[in-house]
Amino acid sequence: MSGLQMLFSVSVWAAMCVWWFWEYIHAITHRREGEAFGQAIERASQERALNKQAKARMFGGPVLTAMVSIASTVLTLLALLWILQGKTIGALLLSFLVAGLVVNRRMDMSKHKSWARLSAIDRLRFRLTHAWLWPLHQYGNKRGENSNND
Repeated sequence: MSGLQMLFSVSVWAAMCVWWFWEYIHAITHRREGEAFGQAIERASQERALNKQAKARMFGGPVLTAMVSIASTVLTLLALLWILQGKTIGALLLSFLVAGLVVNRRMDMSKHKSWARLSAIDRLRFRLTHAWLWPLHQYGNKRGENSNND
């Protein structure tokens, strides 16, 4: 293995370790006044558990979140694959997704209870999933408007 490959490998591993332990690193480097290292690590552990719980409950329960996220990811990947192959169905799916992103732009996603604890990738997944489900949101909004008029 050459020196450049070794440097690249070590850099990737170091970045992964920093990413994995970021909550702990941040808690230790930003300790509160009079807080011991053990307390900072405990606080980071609690924050990590809350972030994990928020991620698992983005769309309700953990099972529903997993199913919806997988379906959204598969649909997005299929649309991109079919677009690359030049198939019409890919263009239709992608236009449906873009329409959903435009329609859901009006929704304030930051009002969701777990939004503040989600990472950037999880926020993107959250937006994409809601973009696929935009007809349901529109139907729900129409039902809510009709029930208010009665």
